[in-house]
Amino acid sequence: VFCIFFFNDTATTEIYTLSLHDALPIYVVSNWSITGNNAGNVNGTNFSGFNNLTGNASADTFTLSTGSISGSIDGGSGNDTILGDNINTTWNVLSTDAGNLSNVNAFLNIDNLLGGNAVDIINVASNVSGTVDGGGGDDIFNLNGLVSIGGSLTGNSGSDTINGPTQNSNWLVSAAD
Repeated sequence: VFCIFFFNDTATTEIYTLSLHDALPIYVVSNWSITGNNAGNVNGTNFSGFNNLTGNASADTFTLSTGSISGSIDGGSGNDTILGDNINTTWNVLSTDAGNLSNVNAFLNIDNLLGGNAVDIINVASNVSGTVDGGGGDDIFNLNGLVSIGGSLTGNSGSDTINGPTQNSNWLVSAAD
């Protein structure tokens, strides 16, 4: 599989974007690890100094591991996931599959949100097409409005709380904690 890396340098703003675009109609699952400020590796290839990360048409997983992104993470068109760091993290879903979280200025085209092993506060004000999972820790889910979660809303381990919207809502609880 042949992938092309595009490095965009705008002299006035110094914003760098790392994108994976497939040169062949074969899509590679990409595993991104963000281990520093705008730095990390994708499928074993190190990168640094990139404000924006863009996935490809396959499934991308972006794992925060003590790192941060000052620009945005764009999952592209595949079934994409952000796995949060093991620190207290606030997540904000502001439009469908898009928002921000602690240490990431913005994300878009991300289907699945998975918290780390610390406290996650997940504010959902728009739809999420996949799964929202708090991970370990005592997580708080704030559903702000009539939103749809396409997959599941999972507290996982810890003492978790769901705060529902002020509107009348229908709930389907499918399993015991």
